[in-house]
Amino acid sequence: MDYETPDGSQFSLLPIWQSESGDSPRFMYTSVSAFVDDNAYAGKVQTFPDDVDDEELLACLRPVPPECIHPNFPEGFTGAPGYDASKHYLKAPSFTYDLAQPGVTKVAESVLNEAKVMELLRQHPHQNLAQYHGCVVAEGRIKQLCLQRYDCNLMQWMHKHHDKPPQREIEAVLDDIEAGIEHLHSLGFAHNDLNPENICIDQQNRAVLVDFDCCIPFGEVMPKGESVVFDEERDAMISDRGNDFQGMDDIADFLLGASTNGDAATP
Repeated sequence: MDYETPDGSQFSLLPIWQSESGDSPRFMYTSVSAFVDDNAYAGKVQTFPDDVDDEELLACLRPVPPECIHPNFPEGFTGAPGYDASKHYLKAPSFTYDLAQPGVTKVAESVLNEAKVMELLRQHPHQNLAQYHGCVVAEGRIKQLCLQRYDCNLMQWMHKHHDKPPQREIEAVLDDIEAGIEHLHSLGFAHNDLNPENICIDQQNRAVLVDFDCCIPFGEVMPKGESVVFDEERDAMISDRGNDFQGMDDIADFLLGASTNGDAATP
């Protein structure tokens, strides 16, 4: 459950479950993360997200050590321009209570990885890959990534069309996704997390791939997520083209299935 208060503070509440072999998942706690006055906080409460009251929420919050979620800004990286709400989307780190504890730097590593990928794409741009404007930096650390703002994601696009987009528009979206992936693969990287929420539609009605925190070179160990390739020696999921091909197939099924079930309009 995510929400924003009138003063601009952002809160995210996520139920944490634990399951043991053969047992039903057991609720452990609700992880709370927040940005208040551009500062990060985390906490946990023992009630479900819908039952957490404001007093309990605020009482649980503690400052997050900067090194947990904000990596150092590398020399040579691009600084963000002045913020323009009509053009820019500021992507802040996403974290849970466990990932915001002293000494845990997994989120910061993910932010740095995405920044590195965006710097690469800045040098090798493509109209079907997200446009990056630079890093928002404070006290020498990356606070946010400044990205191009897009009209909507693919889920919202489908909703606008009442799940009945014209066949020609579906085909154009799939062609755009394929073109973006082909360019990314030519650079030696797999996206590894293609899904309708990670595809946006721009003002020219082009599909654009976003969210590159799982994007790493072929053959490297994935920091999170699932893969069609599992390396038994490394006991890890591996970045692979096949992940993107599977993602494209799933998106095609999502779009074409909805159009078939909804008797989509044709050109």
